[in-house]
Amino acid sequence: LAICQDEAAVRKVDRPALQRWLVSLRSPDGGFRLHRGGEVDLRASFCAAVVAAFFALDMDAVFPAEARTYIVDSQTYEGGFCSCLDGGGEAHGGYTQCGVAAAVLLGVAVPNNNDGAGRTLDLQNLERFCAMRQLDFEGGFCGRANKLVDSCYSFWIGGSAAMARACVAAAKLQRGQRVTATEALLLDCVQFFDLRQPPPGLADVSQIEPPVAPVPPQEEGDSPSVGDFLFDQQELMHYVLQCCQQAQSGGLQDKPSAGVDFYHTCYALSGLSIASNNAAFAAADTALLRDFHARGWLPSNNNNTAAVTAAGGEGGGGATDDDLSAALMRSLVQPYGDEFDGDEGAAAVVGERALPRMPGPPALQKRRAPAPKA
Repeated sequence: LAICQDEAAVRKVDRPALQRWLVSLRSPDGGFRLHRGGEVDLRASFCAAVVAAFFALDMDAVFPAEARTYIVDSQTYEGGFCSCLDGGGEAHGGYTQCGVAAAVLLGVAVPNNNDGAGRTLDLQNLERFCAMRQLDFEGGFCGRANKLVDSCYSFWIGGSAAMARACVAAAKLQRGQRVTATEALLLDCVQFFDLRQPPPGLADVSQIEPPVAPVPPQEEGDSPSVGDFLFDQQELMHYVLQCCQQAQSGGLQDKPSAGVDFYHTCYALSGLSIASNNAAFAAADTALLRDFHARGWLPSNNNNTAAVTAAGGEGGGGATDDDLSAALMRSLVQPYGDEFDGDEGAAAVVGERALPRMPGPPALQKRRAPAPKA
């Protein structure tokens, strides 16, 4: 319903009945069951938080103090989250994403914005857990310690890392500290606030964000410090693009030799989006963000930013919806430059197969394996 943006359909949902049903699934320890008679699982807490937030239900009724504490207590000594409060659960990438996202929605992720017990997430340990899930050789993520790489964790771990970075920035705001322009953009992306209605203090980010010269797109992908998260975003993109596509089906797989499926196609692409988008290539769709770019507080891809601004920015004139959509799509599909021209992209050679590759950073296109010997 959210994707379809059909307000009439949303209004047909019986919100009071939906809230009663969610409350009926809550267990005495604060967790939620996946269904009546089902197991108590952190995934259910996340789903309940999403539903309650989307329909603007009474969050205190659905998530009293014990339900919020349940989520925070699901974080293990490793920094990730386990499935439930069983006294010794193992941290897992999928449950970590559910736990962090639920904590963000319920306001228990950040210090000074917590539940009645004063409990919040251990953000430093969380970021360490996410960073440790990236494998040195493959470049992709695993979901637990000593496990194999799997492309779906590009989203489960990558998304958790992005939210953790946003929580760190939000904690600075809670302490009355200014955030950088890059952090302000990330807070908007994770929906801590809306840049169209920014909180006080953001107008002075220049005092701690030094001017940044625009970085040429062909050099951006080669930089070892590309991106804002505590993992190697370039290597994650390389794994998804080089190792997880199949020429015959067009779908994506969890690792080479595995079959393709909708699940891994969805989450590998979602993780690729997280890794390949950063502040340098944000669409300037708010006055504040355009000001960040104009002052050099954010590096920018001049071509994409200019296209979006001309189509929909201030003084853009009579731009049509199609003009704006085309400019935004170009910025999203090819954030690293203007190489995208609608073809199937360059071929990535993995083993003895040549795999069609989605358009990606030029730096990755240069990293092709040598052609197999005849």
